[in-house]
Amino acid sequence: MAGTRETEVLVLGLGAVGAAVAYQLERRGVAFIAIERQPAAGHGFGSSHGETRITREAVGEGPEYVPLVKRSHEIVAELEAGGARLREETGLIYLASGAAGSARHGVADFMAATLRAAEVAGVELQRLDAPALRRAYPQFIVGDDTVGYLEPRAGFLRPERCLEAQLGAVAGPQDRLRFGETVLGLAQAGAGVEVTTDVGVYRAARAVMAMGAWTPAFAGPPFEDGVEVLRQTLHWFEAEPGGPWADGAGPVFLWFHGPGEGDVFYGFPQVAGGRRGVKVATEQYAQATAPDHTDWTVGEAESAAMFEAHVRGRLAGVSARRTDAKACLYTWNGRPDAEGRQGRFRIGPHGRVPGVTVISACSGHGFKHSLGLGDAVVRQLLGEPAFCDLAAFDPER
Repeated sequence: MAGTRETEVLVLGLGAVGAAVAYQLERRGVAFIAIERQPAAGHGFGSSHGETRITREAVGEGPEYVPLVKRSHEIVAELEAGGARLREETGLIYLASGAAGSARHGVADFMAATLRAAEVAGVELQRLDAPALRRAYPQFIVGDDTVGYLEPRAGFLRPERCLEAQLGAVAGPQDRLRFGETVLGLAQAGAGVEVTTDVGVYRAARAVMAMGAWTPAFAGPPFEDGVEVLRQTLHWFEAEPGGPWADGAGPVFLWFHGPGEGDVFYGFPQVAGGRRGVKVATEQYAQATAPDHTDWTVGEAESAAMFEAHVRGRLAGVSARRTDAKACLYTWNGRPDAEGRQGRFRIGPHGRVPGVTVISACSGHGFKHSLGLGDAVVRQLLGEPAFCDLAAFDPER
């Protein structure tokens, strides 16, 4: 690339949030160039792959997230009007023993926090006792003290398709989406921003950095303080033919089966046209990784441990036979806020280059918010009326 390319906005990263920012800039006719280190959208080396991501409006992480997920659902509906199938409303069942939820994301009782969030969101959660659960959802093997709450309009988003739909809307020269190009440097350039890559130099009035797991180390303080990159694993197990999970039957679920942060797992029904098997996963916070040195191979022993710790005796008609497994990355904000909650987003100006807005630490629960977050950030950049308060995610809080 000869010379320096100039534009109005630079977007650094084309994962969930970067793609959403690019889409919103395109809708408004704002000139931009987006740069992504991976060779293509929907790749399997980050945080936006694996066929399914939970979406729910009863957001136990905090009521300040509710406007983001609601706006995301509106944008998904806009995109689906063009023919894409991005969201499935399977319903989501929250399961807990004795109605007490496990500790999660720094919240001592995540189920109670979810019920409070539902009130804020205006979402009615339908309570089911153990007999009602057995009648309505034979997929679950529940004890007599198990209580379920159904969020009927919750379900899942298809992450790869969401990225494809948003980036597919970008018109004009296709080299505005620069895949396979690595950002090396960032500097103030007069009143604007200069970005150096392994291919060339770019200048813009403003930039948005949404580089996922690569953001903390590249952005520096305050975005790296208390933040770790965590390798998580996703597992697909065979559903028995004719069983309760066969042919895509069943809801999304989030199951709290003990008091600790390790006593929770979540899962999805089989996806038509997708990987064979019921997808399940949990979260780990003990071992950090470096994004450039992540082990993307998931061993058979990891899947066997997942099945024994969480699936066996809880999911009916699901065998221990693994059909697939993937790894993904959380950019995890472990620093508690004033209320002790962890996993908070961090959104604000770059510490050295104030013309750059950094969006980081989506902490594993960001995809359902990403489309709305892209709209919120672009509104802020352009001085448009806000629909949510991004100050809630100030990195200094």
